[in-house]
Amino acid sequence: MYFEKKTNFKKFIILSFLIFLVVFYTIRLDQLFNNSVNHATSWWLFNYEYGLTRRGLIGQILFYFSTNFNFNILDLLQITQTISFSIFIFLIGNFILKKNISIYFFLYFFSPSLFLIYINDIFYIARQEIFLFIYFFFYILKLKKNINNKYSFLIDTFIFSLLTLIHESMIFYFSYFFIANLIFCKKKRIREIIFNFLIHFIVCASLTFILIKSNNSIHIDSICNEIIQLGGHLKTCEDLKVSSLNLSISKIILINKNWIITHNYLYNYFLLIVLSLIPLLYMKKFLDLKEVNIKKVLILVSINSIFSLPLFYLAFDWGRWIHMHFILIFIILINFLPNKNYIFKNLSLKNNFYLIIFIIIYSSTWSVPVCCEDEFKFGLSEKINTFINKN
Repeated sequence: MYFEKKTNFKKFIILSFLIFLVVFYTIRLDQLFNNSVNHATSWWLFNYEYGLTRRGLIGQILFYFSTNFNFNILDLLQITQTISFSIFIFLIGNFILKKNISIYFFLYFFSPSLFLIYINDIFYIARQEIFLFIYFFFYILKLKKNINNKYSFLIDTFIFSLLTLIHESMIFYFSYFFIANLIFCKKKRIREIIFNFLIHFIVCASLTFILIKSNNSIHIDSICNEIIQLGGHLKTCEDLKVSSLNLSISKIILINKNWIITHNYLYNYFLLIVLSLIPLLYMKKFLDLKEVNIKKVLILVSINSIFSLPLFYLAFDWGRWIHMHFILIFIILINFLPNKNYIFKNLSLKNNFYLIIFIIIYSSTWSVPVCCEDEFKFGLSEKINTFINKN
C-alpha cells in the first residue's frame, strides 16, 4: 500500500507538470501571436501558390482551409500549433504513466534540455519539429509491435517526404529512425535496414535540393497580400520577405562562422551539452536493465549525432538543434522504463532528501537558449527571482 501511494504521487507530479506545460505553452503561444513574433507565424505560412518553396506544406494546407472555409489563417495556425503540441505531450504522458517511475527519473524528466525548455525560453514555442517528435513516437511503437507490411516502406518514404516539406532541417535527424530500427526491430536484417534508409535519404535529400533551388522571392509580395487578406498581419509579411532570401551556402557558412566565434558558442553550448548528459549517468537507476543494453544504445546515439553536425554549421540556432537531439533520445529511452511490477531499490529517507534537493538545483539553475546568448543563462531560478522582485 505504501509503495502504491509513493508511485501514485510520482505520477501525480508528472501529470500535473504536463498539464501545466500545455496550459503554459498555450498562453505563451497566444502572446507570440498578439505580439506578431516572426517565428510563430511567418515561417509557417510559406505556401505553394506561386511555385515550390521551402517549408511550404503547412502553409499550403492552412491557405486552402482559410480560402475555402473562410477561416482566419492566423487562428487556424494557432490552433494547429496548440493541438500538435498537446498531442505530443499527451502521447508522452500516457506512455510514462503506465510505467513504474523511480525518483531518479525526475532528474532526467526535469532536465532543462527537455520539457522545461518551453518554459525557460519562449522561442522554442511554435516550432515545426513537433511533427518529427510525434511521428518518431509512433514509429518506435510500430517497430515494437512488428508492424511491417508491404506498404510500410512506401508509407515511411511518404511521411519522411512530408516532414522534409514542413521543414528541411528535419532531414538531419532522420538517422534516429535508422537507430530506432537497430534498437527495436529484431526481424529486419541490417542490410535491409541500411538499404531502406539510403532510399529514404536519397528521396528526401533530392526533395530538399529541389525546394532550395525553387525557392525565390519574386512572388513574395503576392503571397503576403493574400495572407493579409486571409487575416495575417504586416509583420508576418515583413519576416516572410527576409526568410525568402536565397543566400549562397558559402555566404551562410561565413555569417554563421562569425556568429559562432563572436558569441562564444563552442564553450557555452559544450557546457550545456555536458549538463544535459548528467541524468544519463543515472540510467541504471530508472530503466529496466533486463530490457535495455545501455552500452549499445549510448554508442548508437553517439554515432548518430554526427549526422546533424552540418546543421550546426549552417544555422546558429544551436539550442534548438540540441533540444531536438535530447527529445528524440528521451523518446527512445522511455521505452525501457520498467513495467508496474518492477521493484526499485528503495532509497533511505535521508538519501531521498538529498536527491530531491539535487534535482531542484539541477533543473532550476540553467537553461538552453535557442541562440545568441553570450553568457551562461540561468533557468527557472532566475525567472522566479524576477517574478518575486516584480511583486
